Amino acid sequence: MSKDHLQESNTLIFLEELIKLDQDVLVEGDNVGLNFKDFITRFAGSLPINPSETLVFLLSLHLNNKISFYLDDDSRQKEVLVKLKPDKLSDSSLIEFFSFMPILDRMAKEVGVLKAMPSAVVDFFLNKFYEEPCCKILKEYNLSVVELFAYLHSLGNFISFNTKTFELNLLARYMSKVSFLEFFHYVSNGSSLLINEKLWIAKPDRFSDEVSVKLTNKSLSILFPEWEIDQDPSKIKVTNDKFQEGFVLYQPEELSNIPLYYNAQNQKFKDRIDLILNNTTKDKLSVNSISMMISGYPGTGKTAFAKKLCRDLGLTLMYVEVSEVQTKFIGETEQNVHKLFTQYRKLWEKSEKPIVLLFNECDQLFGKKIQVEKSSDMYLNAIQSQLLNEMENFTGILIATCNSTDNFEEAFKRRFLFHTVFEKPDFETRKKIWLGLDGAWNNNSKMLDTISQYELTGAQIDNVLKKMSLLSTIDNSVQDQLLFDLIEEEDNIFVGNKIGF
Repeated sequence: MSKDHLQESNTLIFLEELIKLDQDVLVEGDNVGLNFKDFITRFAGSLPINPSETLVFLLSLHLNNKISFYLDDDSRQKEVLVKLKPDKLSDSSLIEFFSFMPILDRMAKEVGVLKAMPSAVVDFFLNKFYEEPCCKILKEYNLSVVELFAYLHSLGNFISFNTKTFELNLLARYMSKVSFLEFFHYVSNGSSLLINEKLWIAKPDRFSDEVSVKLTNKSLSILFPEWEIDQDPSKIKVTNDKFQEGFVLYQPEELSNIPLYYNAQNQKFKDRIDLILNNTTKDKLSVNSISMMISGYPGTGKTAFAKKLCRDLGLTLMYVEVSEVQTKFIGETEQNVHKLFTQYRKLWEKSEKPIVLLFNECDQLFGKKIQVEKSSDMYLNAIQSQLLNEMENFTGILIATCNSTDNFEEAFKRRFLFHTVFEKPDFETRKKIWLGLDGAWNNNSKMLDTISQYELTGAQIDNVLKKMSLLSTIDNSVQDQLLFDLIEEEDNIFVGNKIGF
């Protein structure tokens, strides 16, 4: 873009026109967005003649907080609107630039300059952010204009929509058909510098000719050097970023240290597991793995048991929420399963102490195989076959929780060494739970016996106390009655068919 279009004098002329529009259109205190096309028509005389230079000029004003552009999410076509009173931008102009990419795309489409955008955006990026570390690094790769534009576009997609995956077809609108097919070919066969330099990973679709790409950790480390991301995709970084790789990794000191109370049979099971793990080593577990299935009523402490076990024994917990592993896309869930076990094996190799792998709420994942009547049935059976194969070769400590094993495939049941059912706490256990919590019942044995009569789980008792805390502004005499009301309310939640969640 010509530097003349960014000179202060030209900007001031434009802003003077903008003030006139503000006075003509907006009522006092209003900040309603104006239609972008109408806006362009109004300012045609004070904008650069070249449409692509116009868009880059407006982008510059947006980044300098002189005017704001945004997408109307309520519009089916995601229409671009203009705010004459700018919103406060991100602290980083670079991040704001990437956030602006989807808006710029729509602006370019409305103005009809899509094919000119790659060179205009790349020139702007290199001139505007030449002092930024990421810009200096990208210059060293000597990417073509098309490659750098595509890469910037994928980063904008990540910043705006929080996804590393980027569909290459989104770039077709910016190139001639011949240029796009050539670029598509370079990426899909691994010839592109973006693939060779490990900035992208190509992901062919198993059921079509389409190709998507995924930003690597190396890419994110270029944009966010302060994140200290492990750039080697063959290594697994110990991290607590939730579901970054499909799991949460908890160090023992990060897990809750609250006391847990179980019925006599469940406590006996916990003591037995504690004894085994206290008297074994990682080397022994590499030969004789430990796997346990914990089923039972919701809120009885199945997940809390696994976390408490790791806390007490000083073990790292790899926590997998099964709902995060399953997807609606054919073939992707079994890939996720394989990836999780691969990550666990790498973590196991790197760790000095055993690591616990927890599959939480796995009812659907371990269900019985079904007769194939449609393609989705074959898909579900393929997931289970993948999971059975992984468990067959498993080394380590595996815990799976579920509400019931009645509908489980027998092959899954055989692969678990230990099985136990966590029942709802009995009367004496409920008394222990209430006594472990602060309240008027601690000094009132009659009240304690009364509230313990209600067959609540530990999770339900916790819910009662949370509600009490929110309503703690009333006096004590009314508060006692409130306690019983909340207990009865919680006790009635699962009346009838008590299903899991």
